[in-house]
Amino acid sequence: KILDECAQFMIDRIRIGTVFKLLNFFRAISYDKIERLLRYVDINFVPISNTEEFLEISVNDLEYLLQRDSLNIDDECQVFEALSRWIGQDDMRKQFAARFVE
Repeated sequence: KILDECAQFMIDRIRIGTVFKLLNFFRAISYDKIERLLRYVDINFVPISNTEEFLEISVNDLEYLLQRDSLNIDDECQVFEALSRWIGQDDMRKQFAARFVE
C-alpha cells in the first residue's frame, strides 16, 4: 500500500524527460504496476521520442514501446523518425535495424 502511494506520487509528477528513469527505478524495485506510466508514454510518445533520455533506452525497451498499439502518433513516419534517431545515436545500433523492419 505504501509502495503504491509512493509510486503514484512519483507518476503524478513525471516529466517527459524523466519517464524512463522512473520506469527503470520501478523495475529495479520489482514494482510491476506500471500501466499508468506506460499510458503516459503512449500519450506523449512524440515529445518523449525527441528527448536525450529516449536515445539512451535499451533495444528491448524500444522494441516493447514500438510494438504497443496504443502509441499516440499521427502516422507511422513518427515511429520511423524516432527509430532513426535512436539508431543514429550509436553506430553499434545499426545491427538492430532489421528487428524493426516488417
